[in-house]
Amino acid sequence: MTIAAVEMKKERRGIEIELFDSTCARIKSNWPVTLPRGNTSISTTLLGEALEEGLEVKCDPRRTEFFEVKIDDVWLFFHIAHSLRRIYLVVALIR
Repeated sequence: MTIAAVEMKKERRGIEIELFDSTCARIKSNWPVTLPRGNTSISTTLLGEALEEGLEVKCDPRRTEFFEVKIDDVWLFFHIAHSLRRIYLVVALIR
């Protein structure tokens, strides 16, 4: 995808989200990634490191600020909580 294909770009301190269309986005962030109860895991570390580099993700069509991505054999579903400046890993499945 080219820069011309970018529909909208949101930048906030520590996070950048580029929406390519209603189903796809590129996210780059250095916000902490945790599980909903505040714990961390191997999966949160994997997602956090990938987001620091920048990651193309699929947008959830029914929920705002929810995304999914597959990294290697791991499928991840996460939420960006802008008000808390945090990313919550909701589900991680190894396929």
